[in-house]
Amino acid sequence: MTTRRDIVDRLARACESIYGRPEALRIARTIVGERCGISYSALLADPAEPLEMDGAEELAEQLRSGRPLQYILGRAEFCGMEFSVREGCLIPRPETEELILNIRIGGQRPASILDAGTGSGCIAIALKRLFPEAAVTAVDLSEDALGIARENARQLGAEIELRQADAFDLEREFAGRTFDLIVSNPPYIPRCEEAEMRINVTRFEPREALFVPDDDPLCFYRAIGRAALKLLAPGGSLWFELHETWAEACRDLLVGMGFDRTELFRDLNDKPRMLWSRR
Repeated sequence: MTTRRDIVDRLARACESIYGRPEALRIARTIVGERCGISYSALLADPAEPLEMDGAEELAEQLRSGRPLQYILGRAEFCGMEFSVREGCLIPRPETEELILNIRIGGQRPASILDAGTGSGCIAIALKRLFPEAAVTAVDLSEDALGIARENARQLGAEIELRQADAFDLEREFAGRTFDLIVSNPPYIPRCEEAEMRINVTRFEPREALFVPDDDPLCFYRAIGRAALKLLAPGGSLWFELHETWAEACRDLLVGMGFDRTELFRDLNDKPRMLWSRR
């Protein structure tokens, strides 16, 4: 007789070398709960209950390969909403939720917003929900990512403009327009750090959304910052998510460009991960 514990353990063992035992168990219980309609608490309380689950070995193989839980489920939670995700877009992170929180508590009520490098659309859609009267435009170079963002905008009822555009060409793309708020979570991981990262990230999430050249890790911040000097309305704000190692260098970069005020914000782990600048 196969039990809930047996199936959870089989899935956990498939990926514990990647995540460690505690996280692997959490992932396994989440998958079993979703596939079998069993609450997480019930899996913990009654692990010896009999259970048969079709496709367990296929799921174990996916986990063994490093495929992320969110891609297996086809969705990820972000700011209280459920976003569709799959290969082709970055998985929304809790750190990015903190970026949205800081924008909210900043007190600005923007009438127009530009999200540069939207991926799944999570930032643009969360800001549209936060500022429903704002005109929100979101861009990405990847057609795959834009397709997922369109799907999310439709499912979540967010009326946003989605456009294919290069983050290095925003000034030309939006010539004649201005925005009260420009926000971006751009690629910021130097390629030299790839060897230290888990395979669930490096094998499956889009490399173009993750990595930057080792010799120019601030390339996206420089390009978007320069464009923001032209595209921000007077008093407008620029918000970035950051790599903690390059936070102060990014602040110095924007100060050198001529932004009136620039401030770093720390995340819940006390790391400098967000930056605000004012035009």
